[in-house]
This record gives sequence, structure tokens and C-alpha cells, in this order.
Amino acid sequence: MIIALGSANPIKLEAVREAIAALGLSTEIVAIDAPSGVNAQPVGEETLVGARHRAAEALRLCPQATHALGIENGLFSEDGVWHDAAMVVLLTPKGQETSFHSPSVIVPNDCVEEARIRGFATTTVGTVIAERFGGNPSDPHTTLTGGKTNRKDLLITALKELLLASL
Repeated sequence: MIIALGSANPIKLEAVREAIAALGLSTEIVAIDAPSGVNAQPVGEETLVGARHRAAEALRLCPQATHALGIENGLFSEDGVWHDAAMVVLLTPKGQETSFHSPSVIVPNDCVEEARIRGFATTTVGTVIAERFGGNPSDPHTTLTGGKTNRKDLLITALKELLLASL
């Protein structure tokens, strides 16, 4: 089995490797820097669209792949509270699609508003959080949870569910 990952992001790649290892799967992973086609900070349905774009582009650029993965983090509002969660999408060359979302982390409303003012096209909430509270802009989850969880572990949870349901 060959899985084309529509990202060269080290956090995403390591999460995929660890999820596959945890499930005892034998597979090759090909990391492809695929664009999401959405804002730097996706919101709502845009997150799933970005994950689909990444998976589809990975499949296009790696025709020998048996599956393609797209991963995109984004913001979701529920009852006035903002959450950050990832959408993970698995595509096959025959067009079958399976998707799951990761567990979420609550994001301060004022950080979302600041990123919105700056423009979601270029500014992520992770950047605003890192500026205000420190930490890695690619992993605001660690900062927001006081180290109780991180982006990679949240991705692994979603990826394991996705792979178990699909393979």
C-alpha cells in the first residue's frame, strides 16, 4: 500500500507515521507539498474543502498511490465558542472518500477576532496565539491546553479512526 500525503508539514507527516505504526499497517508514505486552495486560516466547511484539495492533489501527483490523505486544521464555531479541529480525508483512485475530524481545542474568541481583522487569507489563529502567549504557531494546541495535548496527538486520534474505517 502506498499513501500519498498532501502535505510536507512535519507535524502532519509524523502523525501519519505514528497512526500507521499504531495500527500495525505496512505502507509507504509519500509526502507531497499540496496546496489546500483555501485561506491560511480556514473556517467551517472550508476546512473540509482544504483537506479534500490536498488529498486530490496528492493523488494526482502520485499516481502509484493506493490512497491519498489530506489534512487541514480549521476553526469551527459552536454556540459562540470557537474550536480548532482538523479534518482528515482519505481518497482512493476510484473516487471513494472517507473523512473524520479530530478532537477540538477551544480557542479564545479575541484571538479569532484578531486573526479575522488581519485577514484569514494570510493570518492564522495559531500565529496570534503564539504572539500573545508564546509557543509554536503551527501547534497552538499545546499552548492552549497547557501542554496536556498537542496538534500531533489530536491528528493521530483522527487518523487512526479514519484508517480503521477505511482500510
